[in-house]
Amino acid sequence: NVSNTNISNNKITDSFYGVWLNQSSNATIYKNTLLSYTTGVYCYYDVNTIINENKISNGQTGIYCYYTTGDAIRRNTISYNTRYGAKSYNSTLKNCFNWNYFSNNTISYSYDPSQPLSTMLFDGNIIKDSIIGVEVRDASTIILSNNIIARNEKGILVSNASPEIKENYVRVNEDGIFLENGSNPVINKNNIFGNSKFGIENEDPSITANAMQNWWGKVPPIQSAT
Repeated sequence: NVSNTNISNNKITDSFYGVWLNQSSNATIYKNTLLSYTTGVYCYYDVNTIINENKISNGQTGIYCYYTTGDAIRRNTISYNTRYGAKSYNSTLKNCFNWNYFSNNTISYSYDPSQPLSTMLFDGNIIKDSIIGVEVRDASTIILSNNIIARNEKGILVSNASPEIKENYVRVNEDGIFLENGSNPVINKNNIFGNSKFGIENEDPSITANAMQNWWGKVPPIQSAT
């Protein structure tokens, strides 16, 4: 329960939690290097934390926001995590995760709230070389926009969810966007091309994907419903 803490320019290695914020407010975590952790940065019921320009790699989960409010996670490099690069659970963040670089994570970013939340923006991130680039489950309260999502097995996985997906580059993944369990997102104005299996793969034949005004490269899009 502390306020206005500044954690900057440290190297933190071989920890269970690299940084743990417990019901704090107005903390700043800036330009740290975190290596070999279970959770690099764990935000627990905190308010208005800024996590900016950190290098977070080689652990299980890079950043975990749990019931947080008003946090801003920006310009971090988050890589080589065996569970999640970053995960937000029942958290309402300022612009969500913006302008971060994710690579070589099992799931680079996961959003799966269990309660209604105000809509958040996941914008301007680069997500590469992961098993799943972005995972959205059981939610419609997130907008994915202006991201570069490339070289993942699944660029975006949507399960029982209806987020808005707009103005992203979704390219050279195996599946660009994978829909399952009755998902019905709005997929508009994206560049979806060069994906080796499908641009959009829809596992629910009862739902027609709402995919309008996208650019599909030099060939017509391939959509699967199985």
